[in-house]
Amino acid sequence: MILTTTFLVAALVVPSMPPPEFDDYEVITNCVFDASRQDAKEFAVRIELDATPSNGVEVVFGRDADGDGILSRTEETMSIGYGCGEWMVANLVTGDTFSCAGTPGHAALNWKLRLNRNRAPRSLAVTVNGQPTFTQLATPRASHSPLRLG
Repeated sequence: MILTTTFLVAALVVPSMPPPEFDDYEVITNCVFDASRQDAKEFAVRIELDATPSNGVEVVFGRDADGDGILSRTEETMSIGYGCGEWMVANLVTGDTFSCAGTPGHAALNWKLRLNRNRAPRSLAVTVNGQPTFTQLATPRASHSPLRLG
């Protein structure tokens, strides 16, 4: 999985994760970045995996309100990812979800969210294996709450 956020020319790349200790466990990491920076104009996420009907990868956004360095469930606001054979986008505050069918094999989701000067979502482009998807979210409006980063 690769996570990048663009600040002028800076990027945050999440390294490959170690395998889980047991077959039925997950590996989890936290990557902290400041989405409120005035020079943060674009957030790009790439999720790349060998998709199966039973595996899953998820990127969760939110705000560490209590400052403990851990994004607890109550601090999560949005997630994007792959699970149980589907790609999904979810607003974890309202419960709104969007999904589309995935296919087994090597797969990649590219998510690029651009912000306007008031820090509100301006545009969103999402592709899965190079094909546009989640087009209903392409023109962000206030009602498209899954675009809320934190």
